[in-house]
Amino acid sequence: MTLHEAQRICNQIDSKYALSIKSVKWTEVFGSEEEMLDALKSVYIPKNRTAPFYTFKGYAYIYSFAYYVQKGWKLSENQLRQCKRLAVEIKKASAIAAYIF
Repeated sequence: MTLHEAQRICNQIDSKYALSIKSVKWTEVFGSEEEMLDALKSVYIPKNRTAPFYTFKGYAYIYSFAYYVQKGWKLSENQLRQCKRLAVEIKKASAIAAYIF
């Protein structure tokens, strides 16, 4: 997957949820907390921990949460609450996991 393809996928997800127009409840993106945690398991965490340009926001939190989940550690209630706020961004990060930079 190229950077351009990753950006296109992220733009499609933004368009699907009309993120620039309205706020999105996490339940519109994921069916359950478990589904959201599974998405975090698939997120690729680069060594420099920066997201590809113009793809998704909140990468510092997302990479941190993904690291915890991939290690098999439980997220705290506060971390889960933040994940719910970042649900669309987690969806984008999971969708472009094949893009390794």
